[in-house]
Amino acid sequence: MFASFVEFIEKNLGENHPASGRDPQQALRLATAALCVEMARADLQEKPEELERAKMMLAQRFSLDEHQAQALISAGRTESDQSVSLYHFTHLLNEHLDEPKKRTLMEMLWQVAYEDGSLDKYEDALMHKLAELLYVPPRELMLAKHKALSAK
Repeated sequence: MFASFVEFIEKNLGENHPASGRDPQQALRLATAALCVEMARADLQEKPEELERAKMMLAQRFSLDEHQAQALISAGRTESDQSVSLYHFTHLLNEHLDEPKKRTLMEMLWQVAYEDGSLDKYEDALMHKLAELLYVPPRELMLAKHKALSAK
């Protein structure tokens, strides 16, 4: 039992974990991509247009070309698949993002959620959960939502 616990810790907090990488900027990009994938999957349907929107925003946000953005989305999908919680992504982002950058992240996630033309209750619930984990006040969450909607 102890061995399986150690294996779990190494897998989720070891060198391959986004928070423990040597390049903190790459870890932040990966955590952001994983949250975008989580949002695209929140309504239990991974729609290509939501992932395409996420890829486009990641490319713009991090000055990536098409190939790099696609690789980041793929890596985010892998992180999302292997993740047992949102905590390790949000913990890393909390350590490195100030309030304006967190608001920008929330705007990105709202845009992914709305890309298919509607907001599912699970997408809305995920946004509120992420706001809690990122210590984004409800007012800021709603401002980010309105800004995302006006950008559409």
